[in-house]
Amino acid sequence: MKILKWFLGGLVILVAGILGYGFTLPREVTLSRAIEIDRPAATVFTTLNDLRTFNAWSPWAGRDPNAKYEFSGEAYGKGQISKWSGNKEVGTGAQEIVESTPFEKVATKLTFNVNETAAAEWVISPAKDGKASGVEWRFKTDIGAAPWMRILGKFVISGAIARDYDAGLKNLKTFVEKLPADDFSGLRFEDATLPGQPIAFVEGETTQDPAAYGPAVDGAFAKVRAALKSAKIAPAGPPLIVGLAWADGKYKFRAAIPVAADTRLAANSGVSLGTGPSGPAIKTVYQGPNTEIQPIYLKSEAFFKARGLREGATGPVEVYVTDPSDKSIQPPVTELYFPYQP
Repeated sequence: MKILKWFLGGLVILVAGILGYGFTLPREVTLSRAIEIDRPAATVFTTLNDLRTFNAWSPWAGRDPNAKYEFSGEAYGKGQISKWSGNKEVGTGAQEIVESTPFEKVATKLTFNVNETAAAEWVISPAKDGKASGVEWRFKTDIGAAPWMRILGKFVISGAIARDYDAGLKNLKTFVEKLPADDFSGLRFEDATLPGQPIAFVEGETTQDPAAYGPAVDGAFAKVRAALKSAKIAPAGPPLIVGLAWADGKYKFRAAIPVAADTRLAANSGVSLGTGPSGPAIKTVYQGPNTEIQPIYLKSEAFFKARGLREGATGPVEVYVTDPSDKSIQPPVTELYFPYQP
């Protein structure tokens, strides 16, 4: 009996000591992991700023291939919300982007199993060589005042999250370094909607060579304008080019001018009536001659892929806000739209 009392007494002292030690530990679990990615900060930021691409590199995505995800709020950036529901290992929860500083930081609020919350953020900084980017993934959560939870946080939870973060950053590096290396930080992109307006158009074919492209496009527009003038129809908006296909070095396009819905043209005009592209698109604005627009296309494609978007039914759309042939308006202004599948 005496030995049992000593044992129980020792056990009480041990438990009290452990609990006392627990009270000395912080109630918050905080950690950060970092990696360097051989891509511009703009590419890394754009990937992280869209939660729809998260599962392409997430360390948790493979733990339940049948998990369900839904997105709400903003289409991109601050205010975008991702909700998931999966097996016991994945659980249920939500992640919302609460802060988005271009090319520098994306911060999110996490909710697990209804009432458990945490904060995470990715901080992006240019590496010393100016080409790669440093990415730091930070995590913070309050696990409560209970000493056993503080001990669990220090010796179990923080270690598990650190391992997942390391795996996730390696996945992110692999994913992002497969994207184009063009730095598009100098361009401004926004989500837009193409209206599907009535158009009068002709289709043409040319090459990327400016010496061939310019005359082909000008000739197509001249044909549409002549048909509208003959029918005494006023344009209902600026002219636009719709990319149809690239094949064997040939560029197929549709030169179009918006018109009223009740427009009628002579059957022998050689000009068709139809509907312009509709639906979601990425928009940017270019000021300069069309002969120098190709680098803008390459940078826009890099942004498009960093967002993880899928191409729409047509290729890019160029809307000529100002007439490129009017030498009195320089530099000409062109709105570029890149349709994507919702």
